[in-house]
Order: sequence, then C-alpha cells, then structure tokens
Amino acid sequence: MQEILKIFLFNKESKIWLILCRGVGALIFFLTTIFMTNNYKISLVGDFDYARSILLLLGSFALLGLDRSILQFTGVLSSKNRTEEVYHLYKKMILIILCVYITLVTVYFISPYKYVLFFVHDNKTYLLVSKIILSILFYAITLFNTEVFRIFDRNLTSEFYRGIFKYLLLAIAVILLFQNNLQEYIIECFLLSFILLFIISSIHISYLFSKCSKKTVITYKEIIIKSYPMAISSLGFLILLSIDIVFLKKYYDEEQVAIYAQPIKLISLISLIQTTIQAAISKKIAKEFYSKNTHELLILTRKYTRLIMLLSVPVLLGFGLFPSFFLEFFGDFYVQGNTVFSILLIGSTVNAACGCTSVYMNMTGKQKILQNILIMTILINLIVNFLLIPSYGIEGAAIASSLSLIFWNLSVVIYVYVKERILLILN
Repeated sequence: MQEILKIFLFNKESKIWLILCRGVGALIFFLTTIFMTNNYKISLVGDFDYARSILLLLGSFALLGLDRSILQFTGVLSSKNRTEEVYHLYKKMILIILCVYITLVTVYFISPYKYVLFFVHDNKTYLLVSKIILSILFYAITLFNTEVFRIFDRNLTSEFYRGIFKYLLLAIAVILLFQNNLQEYIIECFLLSFILLFIISSIHISYLFSKCSKKTVITYKEIIIKSYPMAISSLGFLILLSIDIVFLKKYYDEEQVAIYAQPIKLISLISLIQTTIQAAISKKIAKEFYSKNTHELLILTRKYTRLIMLLSVPVLLGFGLFPSFFLEFFGDFYVQGNTVFSILLIGSTVNAACGCTSVYMNMTGKQKILQNILIMTILINLIVNFLLIPSYGIEGAAIASSLSLIFWNLSVVIYVYVKERILLILN
C-alpha cells in the first residue's frame, strides 16, 4: 500500500490528484448548495434538486452509454494500434446522440398532454421538464466530451470540465441571482450553462483530434450494440438515484424533496472517490482484459478496490459519527434528514467496498449481465419505494435506495467470482 501511495502522490496524473481535482469541483458545488439552502426558498431548492435528477436521468438516456463505450472501443483500438480511427468514431457517436435527442424531444412534445401529466403531476412541473428536455442535447454532449478527454490521458482536464468549470458557472449564477432578487430563474441559468460548456468542450476536443483523420471500420450497428447495454447500466444506476425523488415529488412536496436531497449530496462525496478512480482505470481494465492478461487484471482490480476503500473510510466515519453536524451546514431545517443520512450510509459503505463492480462489467464485455442485474434492482427499488414512501416518506425512500445498492453490488461480486474467480469486494 505504501508503494501505491508513493506512486499516486508524485505522479501528476495520479488518482490522488484526480480526486483532489474532482474534490475542488465538489467543494464548489457544496458551498453553492449551502448558500442556496440558507438563502433561497425551500420550495426553490426542492425544484432545483428535482430538475437536476430529471436532467441526470434523461441526459443518461440521450447518451446511450456512448460515454462509456468510447473508452472501451479506444482500449480495443489501442491494443491493435488503430488509435487514429477514434475521431471518426467520435463523430459517429455525436450523430447517434443527436438522433436520440430528436427522438426524445419529438416523443415528449407530440404525446397527449393528459398522459404526460400523469408522470409530471402538474402544469408547473410539465413546463419545468419541457425546459430540461430542450437542454438535453447540450448536456449530453458536454458529458460525452468530458469522458473523451480520457482517450488522450487528459484525466485532469476531464475532471476540470466535469466539476470545477460546471459548478463554478452555477455558483456565479446563484450569487448573481440572489443579489438581484431573481432566484426564481436559477434552473434556467443552470440549464443555459451547459450551452457554454458544450461550445468550449467541443472546440477543445476538435483541437485534440486534429491529427486523427483515419476512418474507422466500426459501424453504427456495432456502436449501438456495444453501447446500449452500458446505457442500461448507467441509466439503471441513475434511476436508482432519481426514482425516489420522483416518488417523493408525487406523494409529498418540494420541501420533502429538498430535505431528502441534501443527505444524497453528502453521500455523493463517497461516490466521487469511486467514480473518479473507476473512470481513470476503465481503459486499463479493457486493455488488460482484451489482451488476456488475467493476472494483471486481478492485481489491478484488487489494488484499486483497496484504494477506494482506504480513501472512503475517513468520510464514512465522519458522516456516521456526526450526521447532524454535517446537515446543519445546509440550515437547521435540513437536520430532519438525519435518519435518512444514516440509512444511506449503510448502502454507501457496501458500494465503496465493491469499488470496481460496474466498471469491470462494462469494460469486460459483460454489459448484458450487468443490465439484467440492474433491471432486477430497479424492480426491487420501485416496489420498495411504492410500498414505503406513502407511509414512511423520506426514510422509506432511503431504505429502498440502500437495499437496491447493496443488492446489485453483491450480485455482481458473486457473479464475477463464480465465473472468473476474481473477487471484486474488498480483500
């Protein structure tokens, strides 16, 4: 472990620096959230958190898993010395995103209003979701570009766009709107920021691809076949993060959504460690797997699972011992989420201990297996949410979330161990 930490601390592209970079972005987001929860109406905070959840969910649908599959395709092309084909592959994927976006917008706006209203509950929410739908193209391509930087081993650049740049724009908007008493426009400003991110990141990507002009033999059909299972896994995970908020919005109000969303944001700090390391090693996993270096793959997953847990333990302990202390930063009103916070920590601990499950499945051609596990998990989550939220509110939502997270992680661990004798849980 000392050797791992030495390498990571003195390598500018090490995972520690990547986590620090993402941590700065997370810090900006949390300080912005704290400012909002202490200075904006609780109903506005609830609406904003609901909008973020819907944007994440629909944006993942529009991406169709392409942000993950391009890393796998690059790993395969790299093992065959065909990296010059990546730019043409990138352009094909952008076209797929555009087609999905057009389909999504068309279906939403031609659907009878009364049917759409069944899902969005009221006219106010319908208008809010309409704005989100129109913004999805810019959001999806921004996320896609963010992952594409990793192809060039620009992991720090990726983290800059993912966190610092995105949340700095949000922070500026939150402060300016507050100073001018225009807080009700926060969601619109948040959505508009992705247009700017889309333009800048696309220009940057085009520059990096300037020397890659060779056409790829990878077809649209191959891209979709490889990507859509990753989309299911990514979408499934976001459904697990979002469906509870949708249920709370249906049965309760914006205030309950706001209370529930703040512990979720704190929990995301632990996920931040995991997702940062997963994203940085995804190409390595694909390369080792398709090069049939089983021993190296075993060492790689074990090493990074330990690192994820090592970095997660201090955060888990702090949150577990002092939950009210951390929630008070958002305001006294949000301490009502104390029990929710504690329940969510249980699932998050198991998730950290199974650090490489999702990335391993996606990068080793097991997307369909992961897809089936996630479909079962979503069904369990929907059933538990449906049974518990009407009676137990935000605590019921937290129970459903933790149970789902534990189920899908342990299911992957058991499957991989039985099939390949690789243990993806902390060992």
